[in-house]
Amino acid sequence: MNIQLKSYNAVKAKKNGKSYTWLDRLIMLRSKPHTHSEVVFSERYGGISFSATSKDGCWCCRFKQIGYSHPKRWDTVIIPCTDEEEDRAWKEACRMAGLPIDWQDAEGWYWNEGNCYYDSDSAIKYDILGQVCHFTKWKIWMPTKGKIWCSRACNEIIIAGKKEKNVPLLLPRRAEIMPDELDEICTRYWG
Repeated sequence: MNIQLKSYNAVKAKKNGKSYTWLDRLIMLRSKPHTHSEVVFSERYGGISFSATSKDGCWCCRFKQIGYSHPKRWDTVIIPCTDEEEDRAWKEACRMAGLPIDWQDAEGWYWNEGNCYYDSDSAIKYDILGQVCHFTKWKIWMPTKGKIWCSRACNEIIIAGKKEKNVPLLLPRRAEIMPDELDEICTRYWG
């Protein structure tokens, strides 16, 4: 089964009637046109999405069922993977959201605010300063140790799944791979 990296393209969204948020504007100083990324697991895991987010009231790594009802606002990169690779990616996503691997089978599903699934005590928190640290030439702010932002969290999930297949090529840039770079990597090394 394949997993997907979905990246919210704020520029396309604006052309299709969705205004920029203040956070979109801030993030686009660094990664225009993309302002948010999600990993979408295959139907084996219910097609659920994973990311770190400042939205939905959670400010951490979380799972969420997202319909992507406005496909023109999202760019998609297909990441070819075996069931074993997806299972490794799933295990890492669960760790980051503070959930057991079989949380979907558990009663209550660890539901929290905004129809998100995470453990509010142990999920890795969202790093707003990590985002801000990239906007200046001077290193006034640094990423917060133990926190993460969306594209970095998604990259960690992909690397966890692909750990045995050409991943050393990615490690120097491990902190973050932009969607267009990932598309090239998928085609070149995993396609």
